Amino acid sequence: VHGFEASAGYQLSNMIALGAGFGKITDKNKETDQSEEVYAVYAQAILAIAPGVQVKPEVGQVERIKEMPEAEETDLSFYAGAIWEINF
Repeated sequence: VHGFEASAGYQLSNMIALGAGFGKITDKNKETDQSEEVYAVYAQAILAIAPGVQVKPEVGQVERIKEMPEAEETDLSFYAGAIWEINF
């Protein structure tokens, strides 16, 4: 099993930051000659509403590719959501 992840962010102001990332992981089973790769990509914003209060909307996509000797399966998932965070 091996993989990597890379992400970057940019602070637009004291109240708004943007971020994005990409990751991949690969698992190969030598005994069964099957392998699986998973790719993920996301983008998010961090919005400071007040001191200690943040909203983090995020969208992303995950793709899973399963390779077998006789076939290949691909599963593509999209997600969107937000986190409401309050730090005391």
